[in-house]
Amino acid sequence: KMPFWLALVPIAFPALKTFGVGRSAFTVSPNETTVFDYLVSAPTSYGVLTHFWITGSPALGPGTDNTTVRFYVDGEEAVAFKPPMAAGVGFDDNAVWGNSKIGHGSDAGGWYINIKAPFQSRLRVTVALPGRSAQCFVIVRGCENLPVQVGGLTLPRQAVLRLHKIVATTFAPGEWVNIVDVPADDKQPNGLVYMTAIQASSRSNNFWEGCYHLYTPHDQQFPGTVLSTGMEDFFDSAYGFRAGPYRFPVSGCTHRAEPAGGGMAV
Repeated sequence: KMPFWLALVPIAFPALKTFGVGRSAFTVSPNETTVFDYLVSAPTSYGVLTHFWITGSPALGPGTDNTTVRFYVDGEEAVAFKPPMAAGVGFDDNAVWGNSKIGHGSDAGGWYINIKAPFQSRLRVTVALPGRSAQCFVIVRGCENLPVQVGGLTLPRQAVLRLHKIVATTFAPGEWVNIVDVPADDKQPNGLVYMTAIQASSRSNNFWEGCYHLYTPHDQQFPGTVLSTGMEDFFDSAYGFRAGPYRFPVSGCTHRAEPAGGGMAV
């Protein structure tokens, strides 16, 4: 007989508590409508938004992807995260596709976001549809005290998801474009770029030859860390997005119109 040893290691699991709401067939209008307002159950707890889904009947009609979703974190008045429904999921098309984080589950709606967003005490979610009213359906899900990991990094519980955006801005040929510019300070000594998306149109497709540079620390000298030698490299394609629209687990070109100048989203 051979001896057999079994080692038991005690593991302390966090006190998980799920929360959420399902709102069916309510009216969304140009005015903000609160669809979910949640306070964590204890002062020592924190919350994490894990899933958001929205659709309409039928798909809110024209302008579905312009429905504005606002996520207010910890009682703030200036919203931290305010994407149009389709931001980062696709623009100007009805293609059905998705991955573990974002997607569009129907040619008549079904947008979802599974990007985890921590908050310390309170989360309020609102929706608004510019220009008109329509019927809407929403699901919000989350969990208290859920660790949030990005790659192999566990984020501190005080982490906050922020949306940085450039809207309807024209850039000259050769001009430097700050996709995101967040210097560190005492309140925010560290940060992480989680996702980037671009919707652009031009009379020339030469803009996709732009090279991505990462400057960390913020005052790092040129060229910083060269992330790509062209926009298509950064989004895991090649030769001017030669294959047309594609959707990979962590990258893609979700929309492309021809000829040049028709616009694209990556």
